[in-house]
Amino acid sequence: MPSHWSESEHVHWWPSMLPSHREVAAAYLTPHLLQRYWHGPAVRAQARPLARAEGPAGPAFATVLARALGDRNTQEPVDVLLEVAARGELPTAEIGRQTGLLLVSGEVRMIDMVAALDEVARRGGHDQVWRIAAAALPALLPAPGERPKGGLTGFVTLARMAAEWCGARGEIPEVRDTAARKGHSGLLREIRRLHSQLTGGTGQEG
Repeated sequence: MPSHWSESEHVHWWPSMLPSHREVAAAYLTPHLLQRYWHGPAVRAQARPLARAEGPAGPAFATVLARALGDRNTQEPVDVLLEVAARGELPTAEIGRQTGLLLVSGEVRMIDMVAALDEVARRGGHDQVWRIAAAALPALLPAPGERPKGGLTGFVTLARMAAEWCGARGEIPEVRDTAARKGHSGLLREIRRLHSQLTGGTGQEG
């Protein structure tokens, strides 16, 4: 029997065993986040205990929370994200980077992640949604000639709306370069609108 099966039966122990070492506990959970080993309820349920533990919140905790957000079987990950954000402990940039990687790899579905982040924004977390989306976009935007991932237009639309709500400014090179491409697809239009928002209306409108 592969070791991950026996270990997965005990994932609920890690946050309580290491209550002052949130990132270490989260690191023990990350091997169970891969799609083929995904023990959804068992791992997802650890997001809140990890959120309430002490110690730094780094890449491992961000990965657990990003993976849980992409699993829309429960409202809990949204609640957890907002709870951590209210304490000023949310590693938004790292959650964004992990979100981008999970979406590119197909570990989570774009439609589920957009739905979760949209709920976060509607409940007042638009600044957090923007920071997460901004960190995810460099991984998500297609290279020249590459086919965009399904649902990416919806992700960019949500990012633009969140940027507008929180008055975000600051050019993102990958957004700028994509906005400058020729074409009139819905995705390019949304990217140009986002770029315009971030540059104060001086960007591409094409």
